[in-house]
Parts: sequence; structure tokens; C-alpha cells
Amino acid sequence: MITKLNPATTYSSPSFSQGMLVQGNAQTLYMSGQCGIAKDGTIPEQFAPQFALAMDNVLAVLKEGGMGPADIVKMTFYLTNAEDLAAMREIRDQKLEGHLVAMTVLIISKLVLPQLSVEIECTAVKAL
Repeated sequence: MITKLNPATTYSSPSFSQGMLVQGNAQTLYMSGQCGIAKDGTIPEQFAPQFALAMDNVLAVLKEGGMGPADIVKMTFYLTNAEDLAAMREIRDQKLEGHLVAMTVLIISKLVLPQLSVEIECTAVKAL
């Protein structure tokens, strides 16, 4: 069974779901890329608050699927500035509560909106 996840605390898009929860012997959550966009559509200007909001959006989709940081198996981080890596690591470690995941970090030239400096993809699995 597949359930679309769109937490009330995240931006609602007409073109995608925030996450897709696949249930069987284990639940697998495939999450759309999460950015630092607030529910009202606003985007913090500075990297640290934008990244923290993106991580909060990841955690909200996990919670909506009955999961938490310990269920994350893979994350991909897209950053537009390599100088933000230290802040990314610090905030990521805090938000994941020390949970180590398989991870990829890419430095790219830009994201879909010019104000965005980070996007996060996440996959989580929870045994039933």
C-alpha cells in the first residue's frame, strides 16, 4: 500500500507530495526534496535558518509517516555554496540526534528557486 504524506506544517504543493510511504513487511518512506520553505511559502535569507527549516520539514514528513530520525537510511544534500558545509554538519547532527546515515553531499550551481541554498532528499525504513 502507498500513502501520500503532506504534513499540515509544511508547504503544500499542487505538483508533488512531500513523501510517499510504502507499507509491507516494512514501511519505506521516499521523501521529496525538502527545502527551507515555511508553510506560508517564506524562505529564510541566511543558510543556517534555511537549512534548519529544511531539516524540520524532513522531520515533519518522517513524523507524519510514524517515523523518526533513527529510521532514516539515506540522505542526499544539495548545497549551492561549499562554505556552508560546516553549518550543515552542525545542524544536521543536532537534528538527527547523533543518528548516522548513508549520505551524499553535492555542491550545485543553483536550485529551482533563486532564494534556495539547500535541498534534502531522504529515504527511511521502519520494520513492522
